Amino acid sequence: MSCLPTDKDWKQDFYNNTDCDIYMLINQHQENGVIYPYYGELPLSIDHVDCNLQSSSWAPGRIYYILPYGTKINRGDCIHVYAFHADTLKKYTWEEIRTGKKYWFRETVCQSTDIQFPDGFKYMEESDAENP
Repeated sequence: MSCLPTDKDWKQDFYNNTDCDIYMLINQHQENGVIYPYYGELPLSIDHVDCNLQSSSWAPGRIYYILPYGTKINRGDCIHVYAFHADTLKKYTWEEIRTGKKYWFRETVCQSTDIQFPDGFKYMEESDAENP
């Protein structure tokens, strides 16, 4: 997809190369109606994790992350990307996930290449058995 001004939105492609159900999140915040990359902690609410961004053994491979055109997350920006195991989202509260660091993390450049999971991701809670 091109990033011309006529575009309605842009996308970041992800590939889930595991047989696990995985949810993805590009950390972002909204200010005065504009979306910006966010480099701080995970959001306080799970509402920011889009459940449509799941890829699993039943629907392996490509998943899209789409933001509206006009977002201030641009091609070439550094973004913080998080991945969550579907079972973790069911088993723990969002607060437990945030504080216990039960997620994968990767810093990458937006839209430079497709993001391959788990390549380049680091599981933050190494002792958790849900690390594929």
